[in-house]
Amino acid sequence: MAPPQRPPDHQTPNMRFWLEPPDLIYIAGRGELVAEDMTGAAAFYDEHIRDWPYLLLIGDQTEQKGTRAEARKVAAKAFDWVPFRGIALIGGSILDRTVGKMILTLINSISKKDNPVVFVKSEEEARAWIEERRRELIAKGDFPQKTPKG
Repeated sequence: MAPPQRPPDHQTPNMRFWLEPPDLIYIAGRGELVAEDMTGAAAFYDEHIRDWPYLLLIGDQTEQKGTRAEARKVAAKAFDWVPFRGIALIGGSILDRTVGKMILTLINSISKKDNPVVFVKSEEEARAWIEERRRELIAKGDFPQKTPKG
């Protein structure tokens, strides 16, 4: 699986981030995610998406080899404010998918957001799901139309 064909907007030791305004971020993990990855992601989110009314996310886990316990703890606390409204995860081991789902379920329960998480096999499937999710939220009248600042 290939991430976007441009340099990432941000990197941590094991994660790369691409912003696709007005509402999408693409993240590619590689190796084992550590606490520094999560704190770096949280700082990037705070700087770049704090004023976004919602966030859709594509997470590419095809090169990811796990998430350390301390990284899971940081993630559970650091992302509770993020306005997630849908997440599509590409690939990943059964353990990565299970851990990712647990973290996101915890974040969703704390923030009380309607934020479904799906697991797909390709970027094309992820982008198709994201488009469908946008349409669903717009149809329900549950999707802010405010355009975030660039």
